[in-house]
Amino acid sequence: MSSQPLKEAYELQDPRSEPVRPFQFPYSDHSVADLNHKKDFSDTSTSLLENEENNGKRTFGIVRVQEASNPTSTLSLGAGVDVAVIDDDTGSNNSEQIYQLYKRRWVGVVALVLLNIIKGCNWVWFGSIANSITKEFHFTLGQVNMLGNIPHISYLLFSWCVPILVRRWGLRWSSVFGASVLFFAAWIRYAGTIKSLSTNGSYALIIIAQLLVGVTAPCFQVVGPRYAEVWFDLKGRATTTMLVAISDPLGTALGQIIAPFIINRRLGILILALITTVALPLSFAVLPKPPKPPTYSGSLISPPIWQTLRAAFGYARPGEQFLTKVERIDFFILFFVFGVLVAGTSSFSVFIAQIFQPYGYTDVISGIMGGAFLLSGLVAAILSAPIFDRVLIYHLAKTVKILLPVLGVVWIGLVFAVKPDNLGGIYAVLVLIASISFILLPVGLELGVEITRNAETSTAVLWSGGNIISFLWVLVMDALRAPQTANPPLNMRKALIFNASFICATACLVIFFTGNQTRRKKDEEMAKRGGRDS
Repeated sequence: MSSQPLKEAYELQDPRSEPVRPFQFPYSDHSVADLNHKKDFSDTSTSLLENEENNGKRTFGIVRVQEASNPTSTLSLGAGVDVAVIDDDTGSNNSEQIYQLYKRRWVGVVALVLLNIIKGCNWVWFGSIANSITKEFHFTLGQVNMLGNIPHISYLLFSWCVPILVRRWGLRWSSVFGASVLFFAAWIRYAGTIKSLSTNGSYALIIIAQLLVGVTAPCFQVVGPRYAEVWFDLKGRATTTMLVAISDPLGTALGQIIAPFIINRRLGILILALITTVALPLSFAVLPKPPKPPTYSGSLISPPIWQTLRAAFGYARPGEQFLTKVERIDFFILFFVFGVLVAGTSSFSVFIAQIFQPYGYTDVISGIMGGAFLLSGLVAAILSAPIFDRVLIYHLAKTVKILLPVLGVVWIGLVFAVKPDNLGGIYAVLVLIASISFILLPVGLELGVEITRNAETSTAVLWSGGNIISFLWVLVMDALRAPQTANPPLNMRKALIFNASFICATACLVIFFTGNQTRRKKDEEMAKRGGRDS
């Protein structure tokens, strides 16, 4: 038997049935689910399955790979791995899984939240002060917009690597890597503010810094749902996902509020670099896996990213992860809807000053609007997350079907609200948009994990979609800016119409969305079995 315990649990169907569709999947050289497809297993193993079934036991129920002495019955699959067969009717075995929560789990949540806030400030620092940055550094308005847009590209390229980092390095060291890259980005950005540099030299350093910010972002965003799965039970998982998810836009809000109040723009970038440096040690507070898992899914090792992607496209191999046709359709709908919603709010943050200033609103007022937009969403998300954890536990899909069409209508309302001397109306619409969007954000991430049963990959794919669509969104909205001869000059009314109409069209896709919460059902089933056996 292997000297290292393997902490993976799987479902095994009858090896004589087709197709084999396990709920979770082994990552050793040989898979139990491969009994029907590989011929190199010993006859003894197959015979054991058949004999146990003839004795009245369903031995193709749950299989736990474990290191234990003298299990009731084992299958030798080679490579020094023994598999204990657990009776499906009683759920009993000689090594019962014990689930446990630890108070220190909140330390990692606080660390991820603070790191996400700092990262959000670094990403959008130039958004609410775009016009003054053009004067200070002699950049064009398009160049300043690109500073907030270019991180989407590096995010897209690197986010696919984060699930691999998490599997190999763990939660803590993946976070340390992200915080270290953010530290270098902050000081490279400050180096770009040196007055002796040419305009092109200054811009080159700052845009390199922004590219590095895009590398940092997925390290915290992708780790969040996996941290929630590994450390929290069913009553706290959605809340944890929400806290980490909305901390990023909270950082965006703070960046938009703080930046306009620091009149010396170079000093503001220095202060941001110092804050980022102070936050670096927080990454070591992100905890690795607990000694005992909080739930069944928390005890599992997520499938490799390429295995989940093959399953999503319907090319699952025997013994690998399998997604039904309904789950595959749901995930693609979720991918597109999530991407469009992220693009809508992200592009709004990039253009917030340019949307309102043509109508007479100052940099400071624009920054406050952005802050009100994101902070109101924060309050809504905090209030709603415990409700999803404890009351609306099986209604995540219904929430999307109800709120998404409403959100599309409210975005249309913003088109008509943006006009001179209408602060009250603008604030009312922004609060509604932010409240609904921030409720849907963690719900979408949770649904992604429920559908795929792979926290790292589903989160990386959803956020990647959000970033690539956001990048395209910014380019389109920038192209739709009115000319200098328009009334008012350089207004972005057409860009707002584009954003609102696309979100409304996307909302129609929820008609075809099912959103079955497979992971939660399995966790509850395993928790009941544990209670019954005890």
